Parts: sequence; structure tokens; C-alpha cells
Amino acid sequence: MIKLSEKQISYIQESICISIAVCFGIAVFLGFSLSHGYWIPMTTAIMFSAAAQGQGAIIKKTLDRVLGTVTGALFGFLYIDILMYGNYHWGYLLPLVWCIGFYIYFITSNYALLAVMITMFVPMLLAMMTIDPISISDTLFKRIACTIIGVSIALVAEYVIYRRASSAGLDMKSNIRLYFRTEGELIGLVSGFFLKTEENIEEFGEEYRRKAWDFVSSISSLENLYLSIKYEFDYKDEQERFYQYLFISLAKINRNTRKLMGIIGHDKYDGITADSNKLKNICILLADKYKNMIQYFDGRTDNCTEEIERILRTIKPQDRLTPTYLFVEVLLEYSKLADELSSAVYNRKFETNV
Repeated sequence: MIKLSEKQISYIQESICISIAVCFGIAVFLGFSLSHGYWIPMTTAIMFSAAAQGQGAIIKKTLDRVLGTVTGALFGFLYIDILMYGNYHWGYLLPLVWCIGFYIYFITSNYALLAVMITMFVPMLLAMMTIDPISISDTLFKRIACTIIGVSIALVAEYVIYRRASSAGLDMKSNIRLYFRTEGELIGLVSGFFLKTEENIEEFGEEYRRKAWDFVSSISSLENLYLSIKYEFDYKDEQERFYQYLFISLAKINRNTRKLMGIIGHDKYDGITADSNKLKNICILLADKYKNMIQYFDGRTDNCTEEIERILRTIKPQDRLTPTYLFVEVLLEYSKLADELSSAVYNRKFETNV
């Protein structure tokens, strides 16, 4: 018997939801014989094109679609009835209009603007291809009405049929896990390079570039998912507080990563600690801590912070400006940040004004 993952099941559920919604849109179009009614199922299908980005992206896209359609239809007819009606030479400026509009869309990625440009094109095309005047009531209002019906079908279907299927929650958890695992791998890689007496710069550089790229990609994915997930139907205030706290913590961790890279970029281990093997074990423990951060969210604890503080206390005052002392200090900050974040998540305490 094939066992499907939770993500695979959600794909099947969302596919069923999309199929039902589009079929219902077709039924409305054919059942009521609506003029321009083909726009209903087409709009519904276009709304679900954002399903891969999560439910919040679908909801955001529906709002942008309505706004863009209304704005584009009005601008299109104003251009035709005011400018082109008096002087057809205004039609020669249309390529410039499209160029400016799509350029702004490409640099902003604003779907509402794309909907404006596409909607403006239709009445202008009709105006250039037909001799008879265009009926505003037949084209403008019916087009807007069909768009509203189409997005309403998409929203209702998304809310009623397997409402959690397209939630970005699973992807958010996966990317949070990926971020901390990548951070742990970076800590292990960089710490190993700092403590080694013999070094292979080329080998380290290649591995570091790969890990750094994974690290940056995971941060970007988290940010994009957050911008989507906040529009979901079941999004709660507690989730918002958690994500605010999470991103504040990630910013501090990222700052620590830059500190660590700054140290190993210029210096190496100078042997001021009494037991270098203990320091190596601490680095391994800290790297493992970040790789398995999700377990700490569920209540796992360790003595990593205490062990690092114990190492710092053994370093003489006159050695507290050495690379090794600064390196251990960064490790301590790493461990404290992990403790604070895991404790806040486990105890559901999200102070956003930190």
C-alpha cells in the first residue's frame, strides 16, 4: 500500500478543490448564457495559479484581480472615449503605454498592475477592430461582474473545500527547519576551519559558497512565505507574534554569522584555551543544536551555553582581545539566541518588542 506524505495529500485535495471550482464556473456560464461569461471560469482558474505559493497568495491575488480589472476597464474606456475618440492618432502611443506599464510591473511584481494592463488591452483591441461604437454597459460592467463572480467562486471553494490544503504552514515549517539546519552546517564548517592547523582554502571556499547559498535561499523563502501566509483564512494573532519574534531572532543570528565570518576571514585558533578538544566538542554540540532546533522547540535542552561560559572564564583577562576569545564569545551568543528562541516557542511567549 502506497503511503502518501502530508504534502502529497494536500496536493490531491487542492487539485480536487480547483476542479470543482472551475467546473462550477463553467456551469454558471453555460447555465445562465451570460454575455462575456467565459470570463468566469477563466478568472477562477487564473486565481488558482497561485496555489503553489499558498492560500494567502490566492486570496491576495483575487483582491488584486478585482482591483486591476476595475481599474484597467475604466482606464481603457477612458482612453478610447476621450482620447482616441477625438483623435485616432492616440492609438499610435499604445506601444509606449504597454511598455511603461509592463516595465513597472516587472520591477514591482504587482499582480494588480498586470491585471490593469491585460484588461485595458481588450476594449482597446475591440475599439480598433470594430467600426460600431463599443457599448460600455455590455463590455465594461459585464466584464467586471464576471470577474467578481469568478474570484468569488475561487474564494468560496478555497474556504469550503479542504480549506487547509493550500496553506503555506507546511512549507513554512519545512523552510524553518531548513534554515536552522543550514545555519548549523555553517557553524560546523566555519568552526572546523578556524580550529584546524592545516587548511585547504580552495576546498573550504567551495563548500562555504554552497552552504552560504543554501542559507540565503532559505531566508528568502521564509520571507516570501510570510508575505503570503498572513493573508490566509485561519491566520491568527499568535501566529503573527510568533513570526515577528522569529524574524527578529533570525536577524540576530544572521548578524552573528557575519561576526563569525569576519573572525575566521582574518585569524586562526591561537591556542589560548587549555583544552582545544573541549572547544572542538562545543562547536560540534552547537552545530548539532542548530541542525535540530525543531527538537528544542518541543522542549529539548542541553548545557551548551554553560559549557561555553566555562571556557570563557578559563581565558586570562590579558587574552580577551585575541581571536579565540572573540570566536568563543560569538559561539556563546549563538547558544544564547538558540536558548531564548526555543524557550519562547516552547512556552508560547513571543515578546515582539525585543
